[in-house]
Amino acid sequence: MVNTMLRCWTVLLAVVLAGSVTADERTERFDRDPGWDGHNNRAEKPTARTVRQDFGFSRSSHAGGKLGELGGFISPAAEPAYYAKKIATKTFDDALTASGTLACTGQPFHVVVGFFNAGTVNEWRTPNTISLRLSRAVRCCRR
Repeated sequence: MVNTMLRCWTVLLAVVLAGSVTADERTERFDRDPGWDGHNNRAEKPTARTVRQDFGFSRSSHAGGKLGELGGFISPAAEPAYYAKKIATKTFDDALTASGTLACTGQPFHVVVGFFNAGTVNEWRTPNTISLRLSRAVRCCRR
């Protein structure tokens, strides 16, 4: 009983003393380098990333069908790149259909498959589009 009372008074005293300690208000204006620690937050030397777009018709059969398919190497990039068949202007009253087999192998990718207005393509945004956005992320965790 005495041990319990002693512990309660000790905890109460610690709470009272902690409550009476006030933290100083600090301001950082960032008009100079604050000297904070940084880890892996800068590239050792600036490097330009090479964007490689190499896709379209191929005489391969990776998707399991006959020879002849669409495919190749696709780099995720802000600049639009596409391989498409032009069709007449459509409205929501028109039916749109597409079919096929998709084989996604090898490197990570990010691709949009569907119907779009080439005149409004703007970087990664896809206005005036009915599509599927497909991606295979970089595997970051290995056992």
